[in-house]
Amino acid sequence: MKSVKFSMIAALGLTILAACNRESVPEDAGGLPMWPAPFLKGETKASLTTDSLEDFCLQVVSEDYHFSYFESVSKKEGAWAASRQLYWKNQTSPVTYKAVAYGLHDFTPEDFQNGVDLVLSNNQRSQDRINDADLLTVPVSTIKYSDTSAGELPLAFSHALSKVGFTISLGERFYQNGYGVDTNPISCVFVKGTNLGFHFDPASGEVTVKDGTAEDIKPFPSAFTPGTAADMTSKALYEVILVPQTIPAGALAVTFSVCEMDFTWSNPEEITLSPGQTCNLAISVKEAPSPSNHINGHQYVEMGDGLKWATCNIGATHPYMQGEVFYWGAVDQYKYTRWRNGNYTDPDAVLAAMTGSGYSANDVLRPEDDPATSNWGAPWRIPTAEEWEKLCDKNNFTWSSVNVMYMVTSKVPGYEGNCIYIPYINKSTGFIGTASGFYFMTASLNSQGNPITGNNRGVDNTFAYAGKLEIMARPVAN
Repeated sequence: MKSVKFSMIAALGLTILAACNRESVPEDAGGLPMWPAPFLKGETKASLTTDSLEDFCLQVVSEDYHFSYFESVSKKEGAWAASRQLYWKNQTSPVTYKAVAYGLHDFTPEDFQNGVDLVLSNNQRSQDRINDADLLTVPVSTIKYSDTSAGELPLAFSHALSKVGFTISLGERFYQNGYGVDTNPISCVFVKGTNLGFHFDPASGEVTVKDGTAEDIKPFPSAFTPGTAADMTSKALYEVILVPQTIPAGALAVTFSVCEMDFTWSNPEEITLSPGQTCNLAISVKEAPSPSNHINGHQYVEMGDGLKWATCNIGATHPYMQGEVFYWGAVDQYKYTRWRNGNYTDPDAVLAAMTGSGYSANDVLRPEDDPATSNWGAPWRIPTAEEWEKLCDKNNFTWSSVNVMYMVTSKVPGYEGNCIYIPYINKSTGFIGTASGFYFMTASLNSQGNPITGNNRGVDNTFAYAGKLEIMARPVAN
C-alpha cells in the first residue's frame, strides 16, 4: 500500500493510501507511451494543487477491449508513472479511464466495475486522519491520443465528499474568566447526527448516503485565535469531512465542553451538503452557563450558613491570591469613591461625606457601589458584618504559614469538611502581613458611619479604614 497526498490551503492536506491490483494485459499494447497527468477540476472545497499528490489508482480500457490497465500511479522524481509503462493503441483508437485516490480503502477492479460500500472514519481529530477521510475521483471519461498533448492522459480529479467547517466563538464572559486568553479551552468536540456510510460508484464519481449509519465524529481542530483586551472573543475553527446528504433542521449537533461546562449546538435550518463543497457554520456562545457549583463562572462552597461563599477574592484566580483591593463603595480597585475627596480619618467627617451620597449610620452597600455585584454580576455581593460573624462562629480557622493563608473549615452538621481558603492583608500597611489577622470588606457601616471590616475573629467596628486603606473583597451569594 502506498502513501498518497493531496493538500489544500487552509491546512486541509489530503493524505491518501491506495493499493491497486493489476489486470493481465498484453506485453506490448502499442507504441505510443501514455503519461498520466493529474490535476484538480474546478473549484471544490478549497484551492488545491497536484504538487503533493503522490499515488492514485487508475483503470484504462481500450474501446475495443484489446487491452486494459489497472495500475497504481505514483510520482517519481517529479514525473508521473504507473508501476509499468502504459501505452496508447494508436493515435485514433479511444480509451475510457477512471481514477480514485482514497486513504480508507484498497480498491479492486471489481470495485471499479460494480461500485463499493464504504464507511467514513469517525475519528478525524488529527491532520493525518482528516486527510485520509477525503475522497478524490475521476469519473469515467473517453479520449484518444490525437486529442492529447504529447500522449498525456488528463486526470481531472474532484472531491466526492463534503467538508464542514465550524467556528466556535466564545464571548467576553469566557475571556473575563480566563478562558480563551492564551490557548484553546474547548475540549470533547463531537459532530453528531450525520450518516457515515455511503455507496461509491467510481464510474460516475458519485456517492449515495446510506441511512442508519450515523456515528459521532471527532473533528479536526484546524485553527485557534485567542481573545484580546480589545476583542474579548476567542475563535476556534474545526473541520470535518462528511458524506453529501440533506440534514433536517435540528438533526445535526455539535457538542463541546469549556472547563466543566457542556454545550450543544444544533442546526436551526435544513442543511444540504454537496460533493466538493464546504459548508461553513458559525457557533457563538456569549454567556457562559455555570456548573452546579459555579455562579457566573465563579466557584463557590456552601459552609452551612445559608450562603454560597466564593472560593477566590475578586481579581484572584487562586484561593491564596490577594486579588484586587477596594475602598469601601468603590467598584474599581484603587479608585476613590465619589464621597472620598480627602484622607478622612475622623469618623464624623467620613459619615458626613457619605451622608451626602445617600448613606447613613448602620447602612449597607447599594448594588451599584458593590464591587462584587459590579465585577461578577448579581447575585454576587459583599457579605454584611453579621454574615461575616456567622462565618467565624460556624467554622474553624487554621493558619497555614506555607501558603500564607487561613483554611476555613465548616463545623455545621452536614457540611463538615467543606472549606474555603482566605489570604490576609495587614491593616496598618494595606499589604500582606503576619498571621495575626486579616481584614476583609463587609457591606455594613457602624453606628458612626464607618465601614466594618471582617477578620478571622469576627468583625472590627473600630477600624476606620475607609479613609486610608484599600481592602480585599470576598463575594457571597444567596
